[in-house]
Amino acid sequence: MVWTDRQPSQRAVSFLSQCTASGDPGMSERIDAISRGAGKCDPESLNQNYAATAYKWRKCDYGGDSRQNVYEVHPLATVALDQLPTYCVVYNDHA
Repeated sequence: MVWTDRQPSQRAVSFLSQCTASGDPGMSERIDAISRGAGKCDPESLNQNYAATAYKWRKCDYGGDSRQNVYEVHPLATVALDQLPTYCVVYNDHA
């Protein structure tokens, strides 16, 4: 078997399926959940994959003769999701 020819999740399924308990009831679902979520549901990975930037702005009155509106813009670090991805929910339920 050549490990580099397969996707990481396929390699994980292949590896975990070698366990003697892999045929027990519920284990195929657990193996699938582990292969899809392992290494992708920790805070660092989630922040890396779903980080985003929002912007907060406010109008500033600086006065002066130009009477132009001046705005201050501040970037805010945020995330693009308000809940865990489905594969992480399944992974956490089977961990």
